[in-house]
Amino acid sequence: MWATSRIRRTISGAPALWGTTRISRLSRRAKHKIRVGVEDTFRQAIVATDLRRARYRGIAKVHLEQVFSAVALNLTRLDAWWNGRSLDRGRTSHLARLELTELALTA
Repeated sequence: MWATSRIRRTISGAPALWGTTRISRLSRRAKHKIRVGVEDTFRQAIVATDLRRARYRGIAKVHLEQVFSAVALNLTRLDAWWNGRSLDRGRTSHLARLELTELALTA
């Protein structure tokens, strides 16, 4: 059974505290920020350039495709930065989408 708090059980069954010092929390936060940035970049690359699956066969062609995708992603980010737009679209709920489609149909 997994513990959901800061206490976890060791193999012998005795409780052991996770690193709860201030320094360990700060280092975890710093690592988390890096991880979030990397995951956002991957998500953006997957959505924008469809990097989930390679279109071509062969290492050289796949590498070239990834380089072009990275260039396209960087150009997209530069355009957003120059024009003062946010790259994050934000989330639209299903109900809001339905209302938008109803407004588009009635107009």
